[in-house]
Amino acid sequence: AARVSRQKLAELVLQRPSTGGASTKTLCADLALLRRHLGQPCPHFGKKGVVQLATPAQASDGGKAPAKFNKYAGWVEWQNAVFLWVNASGGSFVNTFASGGR
Repeated sequence: AARVSRQKLAELVLQRPSTGGASTKTLCADLALLRRHLGQPCPHFGKKGVVQLATPAQASDGGKAPAKFNKYAGWVEWQNAVFLWVNASGGSFVNTFASGGR
């Protein structure tokens, strides 16, 4: 499982706004780290948790400022990827990923 600093965890739990961090549009998502989570529930809750997980360590300003993104959009644009958000709550369906989530 990925490790998150106490500072980043506090920001996530307290839902404090990101200030001073670089925009995701200027960063490359850490896809190697995310690959371990394909087809699995994300260890962090919500969009901000996923963005924090994907933000490269060297770009996180020493853990002081998470990457900035538009939390109201249905996507997050990175230099090397686009994350699409899908609301799938309620109903009786099984979340199935083909080919191990790839």
